[in-house]
Amino acid sequence: IRISDFQLFLDRNGYSEECYFDFSYSPISDELGNICGVLTNVIETTEKVLTFREFENAQQELKVSKLHTEEERDRLMQFFMQIPAGVCILEGRDFVFKMVNSLYQEFFPGRKLVGLKVLEAIPELVNDPIIGILNQVMETGKTYSGIDELVPISRTNGGEIEDRYFDLTYQPRFNVDGEVVGILVLALEVTERKREETRKNDFIGIVSHELKTPLTTLNAIVQLSNLRLRKAENADEFFVNGMQRAAVQLKRMNEMINSFLNVSRLESGQIHIEKTVFNFTVLVANLIEELKFSSAGYELLLTCNNEYLIYADKEKIISVVTNLLTNAMKYSPIGGKIEINCVDKDGQLVFSVKDNGIGIAPHHLARIFERYYRVDRKETKNISGFGIGLYLSAELISLHGGNIWAESKLGEGSTFVVTLPVSNQQ
Repeated sequence: IRISDFQLFLDRNGYSEECYFDFSYSPISDELGNICGVLTNVIETTEKVLTFREFENAQQELKVSKLHTEEERDRLMQFFMQIPAGVCILEGRDFVFKMVNSLYQEFFPGRKLVGLKVLEAIPELVNDPIIGILNQVMETGKTYSGIDELVPISRTNGGEIEDRYFDLTYQPRFNVDGEVVGILVLALEVTERKREETRKNDFIGIVSHELKTPLTTLNAIVQLSNLRLRKAENADEFFVNGMQRAAVQLKRMNEMINSFLNVSRLESGQIHIEKTVFNFTVLVANLIEELKFSSAGYELLLTCNNEYLIYADKEKIISVVTNLLTNAMKYSPIGGKIEINCVDKDGQLVFSVKDNGIGIAPHHLARIFERYYRVDRKETKNISGFGIGLYLSAELISLHGGNIWAESKLGEGSTFVVTLPVSNQQ
């Protein structure tokens, strides 16, 4: 789980101070694979956040600097030279380096920048999308901001080209006639952070993949044992119930591992969508029957009055629907009512899952589809989960050209809505 630039107010030296931190939480497993602890990494990002804030303010001042004195403009330029981020000014449509501060120069140690065009100083950018973005800023006069932008460049002249990542802001500069004459650039290199994320995703993918083989073997043993117990006379009821529960838990574990694998595939762009036409209504009805068997105590009400055909990846849609249904039960009281509905609206299948559970506060509602994000409340402390189900569901629905959102009132329950195109095939 990773939380970026989380705001906290801390008492420091007797004063309340606004601070920001990146938090990273990773499970620690013992030799049997059981989670036995949590590895926590905390990095303070207060300086970075406040720097961006000051930079935005300074950009606005510079934008109207034609009303300022030369002394005031000099003050702003001095600020840019001292700011703890890479800053440069590009002049004209050839993007000539007019000014670079020391941190920007550190991105390219030993390279001459000032006075040269971007493509003269950094020729490996000749076919990079970044040149098109610079041209777009010049043409439109609109600021561009990018997070985790991949820029394949070398650090030195003739050096090895590396995949480097930057948080970038391109601010157009105007003359007294309102014409764009250059671009002010703010850059923060985040390559190490991206590499760490990549290593973590690779690790999750490898571990999940390695778990699939023993889990498949164990599942086969449990299924065979269940079959023999059903045929056996005077079978011990304790073992019969135990094996049935084991089968349910194995299915849950398999679904969890598949979720981790799909997250890893999404991050690497390797997830495949194999579409076929199938009956969505029947699929939902079958999933509800399975859940009634394994999760007794909830009232699952299906009100899909028509049968709807969709053209989609059936396994991926099963994953989304299962996640929404199990979430509704997890966050509802035992005996709670779960209403499942689907209608055709203007050629779109609108599928919804409504519960009467604990609900979601507005500030959490805006973030529940983020990767690894979980609502942190006392009511959710004992509810299992890794914060990937809704993230994965949102990504899968997006790959199908649909939408997903949530509506909720704290203490009254939540409604999750999915839209997908209805198939024209019969």
